[in-house]
Amino acid sequence: MQYDKLRICHVIGSLRIGGAEKLYVHLLNEIDVDLKDALLLTSNKNGKLLNELSANVNIHYQPVKFLFSPYYIIKLAMYFRKKEFNVVHAHMFWASFYAVLAAKLAGIPVVFTTEHGMNPWKKQWHYFIEHYLITPFSDMRICVSKDILENRHNKDRLPINKLHFIPNGISKNKYKPRHYSKGVIKLLAAGRFIEAKDYETLIDAAKKLQKKNIDFILNIVGDGELFPVISNKVSEYGLSDVVKLQGVQSNVIDWMYDADIFVMSSKREGQPIVILEAMSTGLPIVSTSVGGIPDTLENNKDALLVKSENAELLANAINKLVNNNELANKLGYSAYNKMIENFSINAISTKLCSMYFKVLSEKKTNV
Repeated sequence: MQYDKLRICHVIGSLRIGGAEKLYVHLLNEIDVDLKDALLLTSNKNGKLLNELSANVNIHYQPVKFLFSPYYIIKLAMYFRKKEFNVVHAHMFWASFYAVLAAKLAGIPVVFTTEHGMNPWKKQWHYFIEHYLITPFSDMRICVSKDILENRHNKDRLPINKLHFIPNGISKNKYKPRHYSKGVIKLLAAGRFIEAKDYETLIDAAKKLQKKNIDFILNIVGDGELFPVISNKVSEYGLSDVVKLQGVQSNVIDWMYDADIFVMSSKREGQPIVILEAMSTGLPIVSTSVGGIPDTLENNKDALLVKSENAELLANAINKLVNNNELANKLGYSAYNKMIENFSINAISTKLCSMYFKVLSEKKTNV
């Protein structure tokens, strides 16, 4: 759908590999409007996802220091006013802080944010900023999972009328059935090496699978602060031959097509893009039942979901699929169809643009 009257600027800190960043790129590529800018609050022009932005997206760099400074807000406001945007949409906390205040100063009529995670790291001063600086000047705060929406309302005390649930979305890929044999089963996990992903439990599960005499390789794609910790644990457990830490990879989809089972061990999530990516290839999924995952996948219909922080349950679910190729393909095919029906980036971007247009029209009517 064409929205000729929309001139949109999406703002984010940087384009490292991550779910929020991938959604940012998918949305900008898909939205069909008169003008769309990617504004990055960094001087780093080597973001892993930069090359995935389409040629009709204007990229602008506006470095800021993530400490309060009116100088950066004024510079952003001048940029917004110069480009004559009528929609500014910020992603994640610091981008929202700077972009929302700058948009207000510049007189931008429509201001949205997207809430990508539960953000347990927040201190009292973060909540103060949320409540008194970001929310009053935002028209809508999009939440990518129902859990996040409830958390923003109940814990962050954001008004329910400014919260709206729109799930993540990705581009359609080709379905591929998996045909297990007596050979090595390829397991895949992907995501940043951070506490929330709980790769320590995944390594515990791998050790249990080894004790069950399952012939497998577990590839973990990603990087992060806990990479050395997980690497050491793999060595200590004697799993170096079967657990491979592959670092950051540019095209996770290729890894998914080469895998037999996708595994997610997280103890906390919003709605992970990587789950949608796995669904888009028909890759059978074993995951913990946290955050927005149960809203995305139905247990025993689209995937096998287990309690978090329980290596035994995780290993048993993987083992169940290893020994039942028919069930694995049934779950993968069901998840693939659900992704196409509910989580395509086309449907998500159309819904979001409709909201921009609705708010913009209402404001014009009230002038």
